[in-house]
Amino acid sequence: MSQQQDVKKDLCQQLMTLYEMRLRTFVKWPFSAPSRCTAERMARAGFYRIATPECPDAVRCFYCEKELDGWDANDDPVGEMRRHAPHCRYQDLPKAYDDMSVEEVLSSEAERHIQALERSHSAWQARVDSASQELLREIDRQIERIQGK
Repeated sequence: MSQQQDVKKDLCQQLMTLYEMRLRTFVKWPFSAPSRCTAERMARAGFYRIATPECPDAVRCFYCEKELDGWDANDDPVGEMRRHAPHCRYQDLPKAYDDMSVEEVLSSEAERHIQALERSHSAWQARVDSASQELLREIDRQIERIQGK
């Protein structure tokens, strides 16, 4: 990902902390009341829409960045989030970001960024582990090739 893409993603994540901004992403959402999976409930649960032609109902949690799709009219957004991303603490916050004081938002944002760093570190560690294993296999192949001569 380029530096410009990183900045764009970070800006988007910051904008999506606001309920109204998340709600705006649900244009032409396929479910409305009395469905449980309305645009309003999706946005309140912390989701914003990241639809593609291949995946028109794809959403992402602004807090933990978990992506989900395959929604049904009777899916409960909060319940689905808890089931698929039990590590996400957004549902445990005492109130919505829009109703928090500046101090509360800053505290929550600090936790959110710590979680993002932990996810990033875990992904990096997995890549390093994979590359290390591949390097060890290549070294073994080279040793076998040299010994076979």
